[in-house]
Amino acid sequence: MKVSKLIFSFLLLFIITTTTCFADKSKKDADWQYVISRNEISYSVDMNSIKFFNKYMAFWMVTDDKSTNRTGMFYVVVNSSDRTFRFEEAYVYDTTTREQIGYVNEPTQWGKIEKGSVIYSIVTYIFQHHPATKDSMAKG
Repeated sequence: MKVSKLIFSFLLLFIITTTTCFADKSKKDADWQYVISRNEISYSVDMNSIKFFNKYMAFWMVTDDKSTNRTGMFYVVVNSSDRTFRFEEAYVYDTTTREQIGYVNEPTQWGKIEKGSVIYSIVTYIFQHHPATKDSMAKG
C-alpha cells in the first residue's frame, strides 16, 4: 500500500513539474494569435517568430482544418515591396493520431498577395499588432 502511494505521489509530482516546465517554455517561445477562419480552417500566427530583414518579413503560421483533422505549420516569407509570399518549410500533422504525415523543406514559388486572401489578412494583422511595425505605420 505504501509503495503504491509513493509511486502515485512521484508520478503526480513528475506530471506537475513537467507540465509547468513545458508551459513556461511555450509561453516564452511562442505567442500564437488567432487571425481568421475560412471554410472550417482557422489560421494563427506566432507573433514571437516574426523577423524583419531588408524588404522581407518571415514568420510561422498554423492552420487547423477541422474537416480533415489536419494541422499544418508553415514558415512563410513575405516580400513587402513586391507584395508576394512563399512557404519556406511546411509540416502537416494528423490531429487524431498526433503523427506527422507530411514535411516539405523546399521553398514554393512566389505568389501574389491578393486583397481579401488569407495571407493578406495575416500580413495585415501582423502590421497592425506587431510592435516593430506600429511605429512605421504611425509615420505614414
